[in-house]
Amino acid sequence: MPSRRKPSAPWPAPALNSDPETMFTHTPYPPSSPNSTRGLLGFLICASLLLAVFQSAAEPQPPSEYDVKAVFLFNFARFVEWPERKPVKPETALVIGILGEDPFGSAIERAVQDETIRDLPIIIRRSKRIEDLMDCHLLYINLPEPERVRPILESLKGRNILTIGEGEEFNRAGGIIAFLTRQKRIRIQINLKRAEQEGFHISAKLLKVADLFPRD
Repeated sequence: MPSRRKPSAPWPAPALNSDPETMFTHTPYPPSSPNSTRGLLGFLICASLLLAVFQSAAEPQPPSEYDVKAVFLFNFARFVEWPERKPVKPETALVIGILGEDPFGSAIERAVQDETIRDLPIIIRRSKRIEDLMDCHLLYINLPEPERVRPILESLKGRNILTIGEGEEFNRAGGIIAFLTRQKRIRIQINLKRAEQEGFHISAKLLKVADLFPRD
């Protein structure tokens, strides 16, 4: 039996409470329908199932940082609409790309297993060459050389790829969504100007719980 990937560091399990905004910042699952009570109920069920998966494992362990971030990536696709010039076509799949070092391991496959976006399957592609990932819909960028990030983001302008990376410096370089870590809690920061330049429509529900770049 293949060995299970050990998390690099424990991460707080999702916390459940009655405030949907706080729940979103503490867990990887936003409500499945941003404007409905049924969506919030579905969110609570999903969060409970996530806890159950980790608690029922043969070797109980909390989700790692990248277990949580993998589910965020999936949910970004649910709360973002692509522009008409790069639609998620019915005869294709939604493609999530990982450029550079892959910190997720099998977590990203587990996050999207048996899931669909707008009834489309989800494909994960990995490469250390940006040329292999130019048809992605979402692209997580994790390069060991920070100086390469800005030129790559410049090369992606106009291609309508939702770029995702780590830290505020990523958004300063022209990225769209950055993961931030505060007190061992994952936050997201959205570069709304870049998103609008690429023609993305981001759900108000997602914007409400995100930090915006640049800061006021």
